[in-house]
Amino acid sequence: MAAIHDDPESDDPRLAWADWLTAQGNPWGEVVRTAVGLAARSRPPSRALLAAQRQHLAAGLGPLAAVLSDDVDDLAFERRTLAGGVLVRAVPAALVADPRWRGVRWLHARDGGSPQGLLRDGRLDQLVSLRNLPIDAVAELAAWPVAARLRALSAFADGAHRKHLTPALLEPFGALERFALHDLGDDDDDDGEAGAERVHGWLARSKLARQRLRRIGVRPGHQIAMALAERPRFPALEAVRFDSLELVYAGRGAQLFFFATSAWLEGKIAAMKIPTGAITTVEIDARVVDRHKDGRAAMKALAARLGARLTIHAKPRFRTHLERWDWD
Repeated sequence: MAAIHDDPESDDPRLAWADWLTAQGNPWGEVVRTAVGLAARSRPPSRALLAAQRQHLAAGLGPLAAVLSDDVDDLAFERRTLAGGVLVRAVPAALVADPRWRGVRWLHARDGGSPQGLLRDGRLDQLVSLRNLPIDAVAELAAWPVAARLRALSAFADGAHRKHLTPALLEPFGALERFALHDLGDDDDDDGEAGAERVHGWLARSKLARQRLRRIGVRPGHQIAMALAERPRFPALEAVRFDSLELVYAGRGAQLFFFATSAWLEGKIAAMKIPTGAITTVEIDARVVDRHKDGRAAMKALAARLGARLTIHAKPRFRTHLERWDWD
């Protein structure tokens, strides 16, 4: 395993590992061997390989199956060595030293899962993306070496932990390009623009955020006007992801792409103080807008209020936009 991580492009250590697994009676050995063979011929994973992976997943994960999701769609492999996964339990000390962690590039904490033990011990030396950490854990993470390597970070904060939302929070994350803050709670005093400023205003005052962030998500939908106003302070920013739409900056204007729509959302945006021409294009997939009665007419009216051109795509572009926000 050490040889695999030290020389990730070489097939020889992986094949040696596959031989050892097979000698131990572990069916994952054949899964690894098949994956390496397909990759060597530049062929995608076959149906047979994917089926074998699902069937023998627990054998492939070994002891880590106790803390990772058992849904193969929640995991990523590089020629069948673990490259990413969803943590559903805290990692006990007995598993921190497992060599499989060295190849992991992304982790998503869910259902009580926590990577704190791994991060504190420095085992995740390939990690570049962390998703769904409480904001107090992010503050703790800032003191560890991994902070300087992370390119993507997603966190959540409720009222009790918003004290950590300060301009200095992200300064140790010198490589960070994507940042998301969500699950902010439903406190009455955080409704509207004033509440949004209290929760998110610190980000615009962060020097690192202004200089490096290329993507910011997931913001409440009522902050579109705020995001447009803040744009000059974020020269590297390419896109902002909201609950059900995305703001993509292009030249002097911006494109607004809808993942979903409703009369409530359209009315909310129409009532915002968005300068005419600040949004140049409103985009949506035909299959999305046509699910609603008078959907096209409503979107056309919204685009007219914004002084924007409406584009309804015949072919779905939803997946393209989601890939931009792939935290893995």
